[in-house]
Amino acid sequence: MEQWKTLLWNTRYEVSNLGRVRNRKSGKILAANPTKSHKKPQIWLYTDYFGSTLQYTLSKIVYFTFNGMTAETMANKRVKHRDGNVMNCKLDNLYI
Repeated sequence: MEQWKTLLWNTRYEVSNLGRVRNRKSGKILAANPTKSHKKPQIWLYTDYFGSTLQYTLSKIVYFTFNGMTAETMANKRVKHRDGNVMNCKLDNLYI
C-alpha cells in the first residue's frame, strides 16, 4: 500500500514509499529521470516562490523523508540500493 509523507524541507511536495514524488496542491506526480552524469533518477523541485529549483536524487528524497532527516542531513550521505538497481527507489530497497 502506498503511503505519502510531506518533505520536511519543502512542504510543497510529498514522497511515497514506492518512490514517487507529487505536488501537494495539484496532486501531479513528478517525473524522475536519470541524468547522463548521475545515472540515478533525479528530480527538480521548486525551492521558493520566485521559481528557483534544485535537483535532488530520488533515492535520497525517499530515504531521508521516511527516516525524518532534513536536506542538510542528506548532503554528504550516500543511499544504496539493496538490489543494485538504481531505478528502484522504493523505500524497502534503500539503505545507508
